[in-house]
Amino acid sequence: MNEKNTELKATPKSLDDVLRLQRKYVIPRFQREFAWETDELAELYDDLIDNITYTQNGLSTNEYFIGSLVLVGDDDTSKIERFIVDGQQRLTTFTIAFAVLAQKFKEIKELPV
Repeated sequence: MNEKNTELKATPKSLDDVLRLQRKYVIPRFQREFAWETDELAELYDDLIDNITYTQNGLSTNEYFIGSLVLVGDDDTSKIERFIVDGQQRLTTFTIAFAVLAQKFKEIKELPV
């Protein structure tokens, strides 16, 4: 039997880092379906808003820990697929939110001034 290296590595990354990487995040079949409802979404929204400070110079933000994202995949950088073991609900929520914001910004840009 061929034994693979099963060393776990923890690497701090920003959400920006995670989403900019050329990766395909796959939700395995054994993961539960998306289950967040209004309470979970409101809590995340409130946490994010609480970390924004309005100053004379504009907006500033504090670092905010959104939780861990546990991925399984080969360390080989040529392989882009990673399976999400933990963090699916959060990553899905942010992906949907960013898609909606991108669409809204596109619509605003298309509006006559």
